[in-house]
Amino acid sequence: MLFEVGLMSRSRKPFVHESSLAFIFAGLSALQIQPSFAQSVPSEVQTVVTPNSFGVRSLRDTPTREYQGLLLGGWVLYPSLLVAGTYDDNPFQAPSDRKGAAGTHLRPSVIADRDNGLHHTTVYTIGDFRIYPDLSTGNTVNIETGFNHTWEARKDLVISASGEYARRTDMYNTGQVVNPFVLGGLTYRGTQASPQRYNEFIGSVSAQKSFDRLFIGLSSTARATTYDTLYTSTGALDQAYRNNLVTGVTGRLGYYATPLLFVFTEASGNFRDFRDPTYNSEGYRFVGGIGTDRIGLIRGEIFGGYQSQFYFSGLFPSANSPVYGGKLYWYPTRAWTIEAGLDETFQDSALSTVGNATGSAARATSANLRIGYKLAKSWSATVNGQYTDVAYISGGRHDSRWNSGATLNYEIWRNLNATFEYAFTRVFSNSDGAAFTRNVFTLGATYKY
Repeated sequence: MLFEVGLMSRSRKPFVHESSLAFIFAGLSALQIQPSFAQSVPSEVQTVVTPNSFGVRSLRDTPTREYQGLLLGGWVLYPSLLVAGTYDDNPFQAPSDRKGAAGTHLRPSVIADRDNGLHHTTVYTIGDFRIYPDLSTGNTVNIETGFNHTWEARKDLVISASGEYARRTDMYNTGQVVNPFVLGGLTYRGTQASPQRYNEFIGSVSAQKSFDRLFIGLSSTARATTYDTLYTSTGALDQAYRNNLVTGVTGRLGYYATPLLFVFTEASGNFRDFRDPTYNSEGYRFVGGIGTDRIGLIRGEIFGGYQSQFYFSGLFPSANSPVYGGKLYWYPTRAWTIEAGLDETFQDSALSTVGNATGSAARATSANLRIGYKLAKSWSATVNGQYTDVAYISGGRHDSRWNSGATLNYEIWRNLNATFEYAFTRVFSNSDGAAFTRNVFTLGATYKY
């Protein structure tokens, strides 16, 4: 879960942005339809957010919704629930002999917000459940619960801390993966059934300090992942070799060349330790760029630099490459919200699949676009798309994937919306058995207090 943190006005009253809630829900929903041709370690370094120029409040700090929440002491609660029917024409991401399934999609959440100016705390629990009565092996359960706390110690000093526990379910192509296991001192490869279930524990701290036009940011993040044992017709398959701890640190130094434009340089390092040391690695990344806190209705930055990842095992050659990217937030009118991003990272995979026999690491370049539009008082729509190019460091495998989707909401009456969601995934690959397409349709009702 990612929360944007900026300098906040002490006079601002507690609220949770509708765009932030939509982002949280969209991110969790998208997790269900991502193709799992590589089990990737999520980003291990929390982005250091640039302070607003000269104390100007960010556009994303402006409330744009009419929901008031439920007052409880000094807290404001925002409960929400989606109850819907869903149809997935390829829940196992199979390249052929696809098996569709109809079922129930539930997405409950409770977000609690408390803001007294100096301290701003958000606590959340969000679930996403897909239940298929005729295809129980396709059921998925995802839960996230955590907190984010921001302390504005001084007007030019902001300190943040966050923690999260997540329970996740991953599906694989054809519903099977090839898994290495040890028996009698010898290593064998056997077929196991999906889904793979695992737990994530995430913690991070960050600090930002401004010195007139100069600003400095530091952050550190730790993410531990543990995997459940798999049970198949051949017996139990221990997944402990995949357990890992990923830690990282990031530092950013910037300068406001003008009240609207800043230049910055950022350095980050990561350390990835697996139960099976074959997958251990460490890396660094240096970038520099230019950005704006606010030019008209635009906020964003572009950057370029260099990154490298060193793998301790000879199975994976060390990798390095130029890196470039950017982030853009554009609010052309009160009815429109446009967000775009481009980035490149190194991913790890401790999962051996039919198309990725060595569990090879990969270099991933991803571009994404999200457009939100408030059609009328009772209608709102969101369209999103993402393209990711994945080049595996070993074995010559190369994948590209498209993820796109749309959400349409109609207000039946206050706080109750009819909701339609559509998600499309298509994967191209030079590896046999890795390419597939998938369509997911959801129709139901969303209640927000």
